[in-house]
Parts: sequence; structure tokens; C-alpha cells
Amino acid sequence: MNRINNKRVVGTKRVVTNTDLKREVNYDSFGGWAISKELFDWIFKNIPKGSTILELGSGNGTKELVKFYNVYSVEHDIEWVDLVPDSKYIYAPLVDGWYDVEILKTELPTNYNLLLIDGPIGENRVNIINNYEMFKTDIPIIIDDTNRENDKNMSIFLSEKLNKNITSSIICEDKKTFTILH
Repeated sequence: MNRINNKRVVGTKRVVTNTDLKREVNYDSFGGWAISKELFDWIFKNIPKGSTILELGSGNGTKELVKFYNVYSVEHDIEWVDLVPDSKYIYAPLVDGWYDVEILKTELPTNYNLLLIDGPIGENRVNIINNYEMFKTDIPIIIDDTNRENDKNMSIFLSEKLNKNITSSIICEDKKTFTILH
């Protein structure tokens, strides 16, 4: 272990402590339409730093995720594309209530360690049930907003189809819920 500027480092990557996390993360980025701070904390505790996250739907939470992870953001709204310059955006407008499948087939990364389902907007999110086969399924999958009945049912459907356990449904401070399939 080396020390650079009084920080513990392994190789060229700094080891991030809980104190560092509180200093580096803007917790005001979470809540509302964005992922919750509880969801971010779960990712931080369970997904190794430097891993790759594929998120469906981007937003303010993306600003914090890119500080610790390689992030690919699938986004249907051109106004949100490049909101976070450090994320790799895949612009896929909605076609029949789901991201343009032809774009996803050619643009999705092949290697990622977490699938975060937080889009597309509203009721369209459940359309993943017709498209889940295009995503990696041997990794943790988080579905945000499972306090909404359709998203909750979609998470149950995916857990059954993918033979994954629902390891947690976490109720957040703002009454939102996210579900983890593992």
C-alpha cells in the first residue's frame, strides 16, 4: 500500500473510505425522480468500485455513480443525453413504448456488472418484460420505483423468468422502493 497526499492507494486507484464517500458524494443529487441515496449506498457497498454499470434511464444519480463506476446510460430523451459527460450515453428514442431495439442491439456494452432499471419514463418501463433477453442476467439487477404496482409486478416477473431471487425490496426515506434481483 502506498500513500499519496495522505490517502491510502493500491496501485493507481485510491481506496475510498466511508469518510471519503461522505465528502465526495453530493447526497442532494438523490431523491425525487433520481435514484435514492439508499439505492446508491447499496450499489457502493455491493458493487466493486471501477465496475461497469448499465443504467436504463439517466439523471442526477448518474452524476454520483460516475465518480466511482464506469457508467453506460441508455436514454430516450435527447435533452438528458450528455447531462453527465463522464457517462457513455446510448441515445435510443422510444418506439412502441420501449427503447429502440435496433439501436440497443448494436450499442449495448457486452460487459457490465450491474443492470439498473430506472427507465424509460413511467409505464413504459414494464416493457422490459418483452426485451429482457438482450441484457446480461448473470449479474445483480436493480429495479427502481417498485413502490409502483406495475414496476413491482415487473420485478416479480423478471425474478421468475430469470430464476433470480428477490433478495431485497428496500423502502427508502422518501417512501420509494427499489428491488434487487440476485
